[in-house]
Amino acid sequence: MRRASVIVAAMLYASASVPAVADAPRAKLPPVQTICTGTPGDGACATIDRRARRTSVHGRHAPRALLWSMASAPDFAVLSPNGRFLVEEHRAGGLIDRGDGPSTQVLVVRDRGRVIRQVTLADLGIDPNKLPQTASHRIWSRMNYFADAARYVVMLSDGREISLDLTQRTPSSNSD
Repeated sequence: MRRASVIVAAMLYASASVPAVADAPRAKLPPVQTICTGTPGDGACATIDRRARRTSVHGRHAPRALLWSMASAPDFAVLSPNGRFLVEEHRAGGLIDRGDGPSTQVLVVRDRGRVIRQVTLADLGIDPNKLPQTASHRIWSRMNYFADAARYVVMLSDGREISLDLTQRTPSSNSD
């Protein structure tokens, strides 16, 4: 019991003594990062090589079987379970600069590396002036994920969920 209390106290101290992530200097991202999706027996992986400015997508259990690649290395990206779509998130993830307006691009959707859609705050029905703020940023989303192979869900900072069917052009709201 005492050990658990010490761990909890250490975690509370650490979280209280560190500035908010949004306001801290941008963390250095690893030069090469691999993200995998799908089930353990299936799925895909994207290797993002920031030094070479290249992203390669391959089968999860067949790293030599290249599905597609592109000459870009996003900081924040989510890969669809089948590896077909890659959604690049805003350079600061769920944060935007305090001065950013409705035309700020927050998502770039790629189909096998080719840009098929660019999504702005206005496209998602977001008024940047009404977003929660930190000392230096505004928070536009909490979490984004693939609900299935072609449906990307954006959980907005106000609690709404927007579902993007990546095969269509218009988002639909899952909740009000």
